[in-house]
Amino acid sequence: MDGRRERDTTTAVSHCACPFSGALALGRGIRYSLVAGFGSLYGDQIEAFFSRYYKLALLILIGLASVGGILTLLRYLHLRRNRERDAEAV
Repeated sequence: MDGRRERDTTTAVSHCACPFSGALALGRGIRYSLVAGFGSLYGDQIEAFFSRYYKLALLILIGLASVGGILTLLRYLHLRRNRERDAEAV
């Protein structure tokens, strides 16, 4: 490990976490307040929508999750194949 990398690590650790914690708390507070506000404004309409179209929404969600999983698997296999081919070329 070179000196520069070690110095960067100790500098990052030596900083005060107070500004980060404050920004984190403020961001979460704003986000949860917005979600709660939208929930109080539109909660009845959202509940009515999902009670009416529950099965359709569930099937769409399962379909999107399946497509996402298949695309992720194909991308992973593609990258693994390319990595193996590059390793053989070297």
